[in-house]
Order: sequence, then structure tokens, then C-alpha cells
Amino acid sequence: MDGRFKQISDFYIINSSKITFSKDKVGTGNFADVYKGTYRRGNEKILVAVKIVRVGGGNVDTELRCLSELTNEAIIMSLHHHRCVIEFYGISSDKIPMILMEYCAGERVAYMFQISDGMRYLERKRCVHRDLATRNVLISSTGCLKISDFGLSFSPATQVPKDLTHTHVREIPIRWMAPETLTRTPVYSSKSDIWSFGIVIFEIFNCGGKPWPEKPVKWIATKIRKGITPEMPRRMPRLIREIASACFQFEPDKRPTFRQVNGWILLVQGIRFPPLPPSTLSVAQLKNVKPVKFVEKDPEAIAIEFDDVKSEQQQPDIDDGEPKMIQKPEIKETAPEMNKNTFTEDQENLRTQRQEESKKVAVTESDDDDDDDECPRDTKKRLEERNNKVIYPYNL
Repeated sequence: MDGRFKQISDFYIINSSKITFSKDKVGTGNFADVYKGTYRRGNEKILVAVKIVRVGGGNVDTELRCLSELTNEAIIMSLHHHRCVIEFYGISSDKIPMILMEYCAGERVAYMFQISDGMRYLERKRCVHRDLATRNVLISSTGCLKISDFGLSFSPATQVPKDLTHTHVREIPIRWMAPETLTRTPVYSSKSDIWSFGIVIFEIFNCGGKPWPEKPVKWIATKIRKGITPEMPRRMPRLIREIASACFQFEPDKRPTFRQVNGWILLVQGIRFPPLPPSTLSVAQLKNVKPVKFVEKDPEAIAIEFDDVKSEQQQPDIDDGEPKMIQKPEIKETAPEMNKNTFTEDQENLRTQRQEESKKVAVTESDDDDDDDECPRDTKKRLEERNNKVIYPYNL
């Protein structure tokens, strides 16, 4: 292991004698294989996934890089704990280098919500995943989806070597990469993870099928650099299509945050696609999986306030029976991250602004009743329409 191994707390250092695993692989990655195993922690036996780095190929440089990536993944996972992020148990290096993590046995809108919830947490911790795809999302014994595979991730809290910060692009699946990451000086951020989440949405509604399955990598990379995205599956609802389109904005700054996306999905669930009972979910058919109701526990997650009068724009469409999202004018600047205090202040400022504008309208009407050049009635009408709209802390 390299010197960065010291960044991992002794709490996560595990002796290999406490680990047993089967010979059958349950997964494979760029530099390691994953096996089902058991970790003996005191009197407790924990079912775990054991990721073992591939060594012994003869190429010293490759082995050192694989060990470095395994260490980096362990550091990242030891720093982040969330119900929608795979749980990290520890790392062992006294014999074969390996890391231990939560074992997960392996609709659609609920999946989107849980994945975005896990990514929202990582975004808040300033952790960039860089390899977000459905293949790296696991299902726990309670039916909860978990973000996993942090081999390519980096976080400000870690000392990541330059060769990992500017990762070997050829090893990252091109189909999930954002345009700004396919340049000579690739830029990775939570915004590039947002682009990848757009492809995850595609996978979810395409029954797991990847985009452009028959096209060569060069062709795909050229399309992505131009901002061209795969055609969304027909089964994808319009509201979900709009969320995916927001994720595919060419300019990273114009893409939403995971906090915004998580809020939109929750809103869509409330309007059109309410979560199904746990026992009816498809994951309930998986062996050793007993889904439980997924409840939002984070008080900062969602804050949606409605005016007393509902907007006419919220009524269902005539064409397909689905409600429309309220479309606000496109903004050039990214909306600032919102917490409960700033949200309350914004609402108070908005109410004060409305009162002042209403007073101005009243004065204008009294002074210019006979003047046809002024348009106080139009101004009042615009104010009334504005007052009737539903206020969201997210830019839909």
C-alpha cells in the first residue's frame, strides 16, 4: 500500500484472518474482483462484499496503480456514510489487498429518487463519483438502493495523486461521460456526475440497456463532445424526460444540482407517480430482499411551499393526461444552494416585494385612469398571474 494508507483510521484496518469469502465472483471492475464473504467482528458475523485487487500479472506499474486506486476507494468510502451510499467496513492488506463493504443482493421513479438522494449527499460532501451508472448501484436487503464503486472518486478531504485526478479516460465507460470530461484537460465535478445521472435515467427506463449499444467508442465520444445525447425510451414519461434534459445541458453551470434533481423527482412522485407498497416492488422478488418503506429523513432535503391559489398551469394536459411542470424563464446563473433559513427569507422578501408592487399598481391606477398609453390593468394582471403560481425552491 502507498503512503496514503495512513489516511485511513485504524478502526477500518482489518486482519485477513477475520475474513472468509467464496470463490465465485459477484462482480468485476477495472482493477479488482468482488466476492461474497463473511466478516467476523467480535461475536458478530457480517455478510460482506470483498473487493480484491488483481495482482500477479507481472506488470509492476499496473499493480502499483491498482493498489493506489484501491487505497483511494477505501479512503473515500471511510469518509462518507449515508443510507443511499454503500457502507464501508474496512480494508485489509496483511496478505491480499482487499476492502470490505456492505453486501447487496442484486419502480423506476423510486429508483431515481433513491439514487439522486445518495448523490445529493455526496455532492454536499463535495465528493465527485466520476463513475455513476446503474452497474454501480446495488440493492440492499431492505430494498434500498446504494451508490457504490468509489474506485475513480475523489474528495477534497483526500490527497489524490494527479494520475487519479486526471484519470485514465480510456478506463471510464465513455457512454456515461460528460462533454467537459472528454477533452485534453478533463474537468470533473458534481455537474459531470449530473450528466451521468441523465444516462442513469436512460438506463432505468430502457430496462438496463446502455445507450448506443452498437456504436464504436470514437463515434460516441464525438457525439458527446457536441452535446448530442441518446434518444430517450418511449416509455419515459414527459416529466422525467424534462429532468433528463436538464441533466444534459451542455454548459456544466446550467445543469441542476443533485439537491434540485432530488426535489424535482419527489415532486413528480407526489403529482403523478406515488411510491408503490414495498411488497409490490420488483426488488421484493429478489432472494433475501425484504423491501421497507423509504422515508425521507433529512430535514434539509425538501422545502416546497404552495400559495393558497393553485396555478392553472398545474392542471393536467389535454393531450396525454399528465400534469405539466411549471416552466420558469431560463436563467443564466446557477441557482444558489438553499437551506431552510434562506428559503424563509426569500419567501418574506417575495411577499414584501409583492405588497410594494401592488401599492404601485394602485397608485398608477388612481393617477392614470384616463390615460390609455399606460397599462395598469396589464400590470395588475401580470401580478395576479404571478401571485397564483406555485412557488418552488427549485428551478423547474
